[in-house]
Amino acid sequence: MDTEEKKLTSAEIDAMLREVEEIHRPRRTVNKNRKPKKRFRLDRLIAFSSLFLLLVAVIVIVIKMFSGGNIIGNNSETTTKQTASKLQDDKYPEITELVQNYLKAYLIVDDDKRMETFRECVMDLDDLNSIKRRDYVASYSDVECYTKEGPYEGTYIVYAYYKVTYKNISTPDPNINTLYVMRQGESNNVYIKNKIPDDVKEYIEKVSNDKDVQALFDEVKAEHEAAMQKDENLLKFFTDLEKLKNEKSNTK
Repeated sequence: MDTEEKKLTSAEIDAMLREVEEIHRPRRTVNKNRKPKKRFRLDRLIAFSSLFLLLVAVIVIVIKMFSGGNIIGNNSETTTKQTASKLQDDKYPEITELVQNYLKAYLIVDDDKRMETFRECVMDLDDLNSIKRRDYVASYSDVECYTKEGPYEGTYIVYAYYKVTYKNISTPDPNINTLYVMRQGESNNVYIKNKIPDDVKEYIEKVSNDKDVQALFDEVKAEHEAAMQKDENLLKFFTDLEKLKNEKSNTK
């Protein structure tokens, strides 16, 4: 999406200023029957001057807005303020518990029980039964949730760190997953939201580019690479997985 703001040309700015100047230019009349000049009124002069200053201020704000300047109330500045929140480590125990239950739900064998658990964790369910993680995942462990405030009250951007132990592989693999979590008003319970609106997706993308989040991603990536170097079975697992992805993409 093109997020570049429209900028006024110099000619457009000059035309706008000329228009303001024209509005306040003294009028001269050739009407010989005009009424005699009224007595000087200080209150009218003050009112006229205030109106003029107000209009000039409005024009300056409009020019700054269209020329990419930073002003209070500008959308880009508002977004910057929203995305400037500090990354919090396990600030909300209820979110960490939510993610733990959500991950464990994938490993439940019974379909009905698994969906029942998902309903307690996810606000809008997709066909999660079709995801067969239990076929290759033995367990999830060491769940740790880093959070940033979401774009709306009671929402959170969650960077869920956890380790996955794959079947027949002894070394746990460090992972990190980005989730959008909402707090329900009446119950105050937290839920993962799968169907994310476009404006929230854009917000998450901006927040995820913050330095503290990027540093977290880099740290987990380094842990993941170190785990593969430590365990050749884990390295083979991901090598085979990459080959499978390439084969599928080539067949399309």
